[in-house]
Amino acid sequence: MKRSLAPTLMLATPDLDGGWFSRTVIWLLRHDETGGYGLVINRPFRRIDCEQVLELMDIPAPLVSPGLLHGGPVTPEQAVVLHRTPDLGEDSEEIFKGLYLATQRESLNRLCHESDESFWIVMGYAGWGPGQLEQEIELGSWFVVPSAGERERILSGDRASLWSDLASGVGLNPDTLPRVDSGDLIQ
Repeated sequence: MKRSLAPTLMLATPDLDGGWFSRTVIWLLRHDETGGYGLVINRPFRRIDCEQVLELMDIPAPLVSPGLLHGGPVTPEQAVVLHRTPDLGEDSEEIFKGLYLATQRESLNRLCHESDESFWIVMGYAGWGPGQLEQEIELGSWFVVPSAGERERILSGDRASLWSDLASGVGLNPDTLPRVDSGDLIQ
């Protein structure tokens, strides 16, 4: 492996239309000789809302209602939290300038009751084995889009237009591509 691609954004190409990753944007968080790991950041849940998830975790109503995303098909029952709050807890790691990832229930509870910043609960993740991601990129399944300057879009951007906005930025014309409603693909 020559160099890590992380952290960066990955944009599913039209080759992936019709499957789980159709029109997804993945924030690639780790990429090394053991494989890769990232979170889909443009797939909000439609059949369950964040309040239901917080209720299952016995966390009372938050100051700011977080968003809830499908992070990928791997371990969809596991949650992580994308947020902007430094020094939240030992489990909270800065993964990009000013953006953090927390993995513990207590950190989520603190965010819900101490922060008025928006944040996302992300269920599941996307993962690749050694060399798999490089092969998929070589086959034309993913565009790699630098994430510099995208911090606000990652946490606050419009989920519905994120793929189209990034596709336009890499020279694809989203208007000429088939339209797929991601809610139809995920149960």
